Amino acid sequence: MLFKISVFSFILIAVCYSNLVISKEYPENEKDRGLILPKYTGEISIGPALISGNERRNYEANFNFRYAITDNFELARFGLRYLFLERENQQWAFRFQNYGIGKSSEGDFFHHTEFGVDGKQQFSESLALLYNLGYFWSDSHEKDGKTSEYRASIGAITKLNTTSSLQVGYSRRYFSGFKASSANVIGSKLVYNLNPSLDGIIIFRISDLNEAVDSILFNESYDKMLSIGVNWRF
Repeated sequence: MLFKISVFSFILIAVCYSNLVISKEYPENEKDRGLILPKYTGEISIGPALISGNERRNYEANFNFRYAITDNFELARFGLRYLFLERENQQWAFRFQNYGIGKSSEGDFFHHTEFGVDGKQQFSESLALLYNLGYFWSDSHEKDGKTSEYRASIGAITKLNTTSSLQVGYSRRYFSGFKASSANVIGSKLVYNLNPSLDGIIIFRISDLNEAVDSILFNESYDKMLSIGVNWRF
């Protein structure tokens, strides 16, 4: 009993401390936040996702983690992000991720690596524009040849009120070495700030990529995707 009380007290102290620290330097609205977390700040993202595609459904537990070493460099679960340009109303960051070993819809094992550039421009007090260019490279371990994808995205994020925001976006995907040659993705993201260190998030995306695609992880080969989760900063 004493151990349970001690664990609960530790968790309560950690949450209260993170609320106190984060509230001093991190905007409560997603629209006003930078691409990189403040120095020495970490964030854990977790939540279930329902993914539909390839004539089947799948439930997944999404998990991600990132931690800022400096104000312009952060480590993530599978990679890193570096802020290489910052001006009064815009930020640009380089992104690298390696998802390690994955499994395609046909049972082929491969690694999945991503290089990209993210941009965010504060257009007005209530609106920000989002940009993304990405290159994805997969190397199959059971099939000859390599496959790749180029992805270009544009979006906008607007304040609904002081604590919530709505993001909408469009992505165009170009494939090389896959069954499909291209695909379109339309998505939305609702973020509600529950307290200085905790956000509630709902993400919904639809795509015309509705057939099995070699060497693409199933969660990237959907025609519909719904995710509900939280971001906790500390």
